[in-house]
Amino acid sequence: VSRLTFSLSNRTAGIMTDAAFSDALPSDGVTGGQLIIAPIPNAPTSCGPAVLTATPGDRSSSMSGGVGPGRANGGAGQAGSCEVAVNVVGPAGTYDNTVSATGNTINADGSGPVAVADTSNTATLTYSSALTVAKQFTPDAVSSGGASEVIVRVANGGSAQLTGVEITDALPAG
Repeated sequence: VSRLTFSLSNRTAGIMTDAAFSDALPSDGVTGGQLIIAPIPNAPTSCGPAVLTATPGDRSSSMSGGVGPGRANGGAGQAGSCEVAVNVVGPAGTYDNTVSATGNTINADGSGPVAVADTSNTATLTYSSALTVAKQFTPDAVSSGGASEVIVRVANGGSAQLTGVEITDALPAG
């Protein structure tokens, strides 16, 4: 499970309103592996009364109606921000995820809303396999009719228990 976090920043003095995004989770582009929303999405948001959609097994997430603070010190300080996070899972691979966001701001004098230009950003996730396997013949060379022992080692490099692991080893003819 990996944690995908969206940080929405507001560089204006007024509050951010109607913040929204729709994120189509990527495939790895090589093997066709696909990121999906994890069985337990654990999807909190600090973007006010936003409506967040993150359904387990889906290939996308979205948010609408987000609200975030304005820039500190009347627009001269640190940018205001809010976050949305969601758990995702997928097979081993490299995933380039691009998301676009929209929203409005309310001016410091209370006028508005003013539409904010669409913005986007890309992040890369490299998902490594937790399951590894190694195979060794001892000895690795024998005469015709000789015997060799094969050792197959399976290891879990992750922190979670793996279930349903099966090994099939078709030995070569000869």
